[in-house]
Amino acid sequence: MQAEHVKPVEITMVSLLSACAHLGALDMGNWIHAYVKRQNLKIDVYLGNALIDMYCKCGSIESALDVFHGLPTKLPTKNVFCWSSIIVGLGMHGYGKEAIDVFLKM
Repeated sequence: MQAEHVKPVEITMVSLLSACAHLGALDMGNWIHAYVKRQNLKIDVYLGNALIDMYCKCGSIESALDVFHGLPTKLPTKNVFCWSSIIVGLGMHGYGKEAIDVFLKM
């Protein structure tokens, strides 16, 4: 896409982040996140959730929490999908109490 000068949109980034999550490719996921910021792409519910999911699946809980807490609190930006992803990610990595706390805040 870059070689052909095709500008990716948010949904393109969602697909790439999903691939990174499945592969555990944290370095590439970090690069994509930085690209999103550099290009001023809108982090909506889909892209935000993809970032949270990728960071959780790659074991970077702090980064997942940073993305989660950086999302605007008004719906539909931080909806049940984003809340669920961070809860699952916390639980998967041994942060059960924190997962319950996030659930109660939801």
